[in-house]
Amino acid sequence: MSQKLSESERKRLDNLQSSVNERVLDYGRQRYIIDQIENRLENEKEAAEEIREDITELQKEYDDFVQELYKRYGDVAVDLDTGDILED
Repeated sequence: MSQKLSESERKRLDNLQSSVNERVLDYGRQRYIIDQIENRLENEKEAAEEIREDITELQKEYDDFVQELYKRYGDVAVDLDTGDILED
């Protein structure tokens, strides 16, 4: 003679299986969101690195130009609005 689960046991087993399935789907959604955020973060890091490299290049170009001006005009102040060289 075969045994059967009681109605409450069947119901509990069904509820637990449904809960497991639901949580697996929730986990999958969260992993997808996390992956998207990680990809976006990686892209943002790369963009920031490019900007930092641009800043470094621009700073070097600026410093080189200031050196040229120093050689040409000596240690003077410059009014950036007018371009006038101010003698000490």
